[in-house]
Amino acid sequence: MRIAKVLSSKEAGFQKRKGVITLLEKILRKIRSWQRLPKEFQELLSAAEKAMENGYAPRSGFLVGAAVLDESGEIITGSNYEMMASTVSVCAERAAVVNANSRGYWRLRAIATIARGRDSPTRKVTLPCGSCLQMLAEAAQRASYDLEVILSTTHRDAILVTRISKLLPSPFLGTRNLLESGAREEVQEVETVLAETNQ
Repeated sequence: MRIAKVLSSKEAGFQKRKGVITLLEKILRKIRSWQRLPKEFQELLSAAEKAMENGYAPRSGFLVGAAVLDESGEIITGSNYEMMASTVSVCAERAAVVNANSRGYWRLRAIATIARGRDSPTRKVTLPCGSCLQMLAEAAQRASYDLEVILSTTHRDAILVTRISKLLPSPFLGTRNLLESGAREEVQEVETVLAETNQ
């Protein structure tokens, strides 16, 4: 009986997360085919794909590549670096931003990411983690530009184009917030769904 309750609880949690993810996909969805992407985004995604192959993930086998586009047109890449102590692992998105900054490029305009599993391609785009979203939001604040975010599956059969303000509408930025305020309604919509699923 106790096992059944645990399984039921886990299933409920899974369904709750699934519902939130589905809602987020509806809110963020702006899927484009590879052919319809602007040339600069195609180049950015191609650079991220090359960087992905340099990822280091001995535990998960999940490789991620990222590439950022600076105002000057320069493209700088990063790949994930997984450690046995997972809390000190470095995500591709953060690696790309830090690499760009170390080379003097901080007026960022866009970031593209792509990922693949050890033995299989991704079927859905891989969203940045919370830490990466926060770093991208702060990079956007520094550059005074709402970063465009291009997320792709391994075979580019699904590509999502959005902005950092859509992925993280309420970042921790102190009293200054240079991102669009129009996303507040979307935050309230997500919060409403969360509240309903918790009842």
